[in-house]
Amino acid sequence: MDFTCLQEAIEHIESQDPSNKEFSQNDFLAQVLGKEHPGRVCGLDFGPCPSQCFCNVPQQSDYGVQIEEYQMEIVKLKAEAAKLKAAAAEKKAKRQRMVAEATEEKATMQKMETLLRFIIEQQKGN
Repeated sequence: MDFTCLQEAIEHIESQDPSNKEFSQNDFLAQVLGKEHPGRVCGLDFGPCPSQCFCNVPQQSDYGVQIEEYQMEIVKLKAEAAKLKAAAAEKKAKRQRMVAEATEEKATMQKMETLLRFIIEQQKGN
């Protein structure tokens, strides 16, 4: 392939889809030059091959999968947080009931103590 053919092919692909101007394995240049040959860059026969340059760059479809996974994780965490909040509210209500019962029992004990003192005073008087 000579330079003019390459340039025309690149311009043709760029005109079809402007988003192909991004630097990636699927960019316009990669589409024109075709499949990589391990150990060299097309047209140069030396240097890194595209997979060495782009091995850690996730594809956009990977981002969609990651976003979906993160959204599912967020839903799970929100559900877990709701369960924990409900459990905390239940424990708080139980603690409040226990405090109310303890207060009630204390009042009953004080009444019984007062009544017992009254009875003892009555016994001493007779």
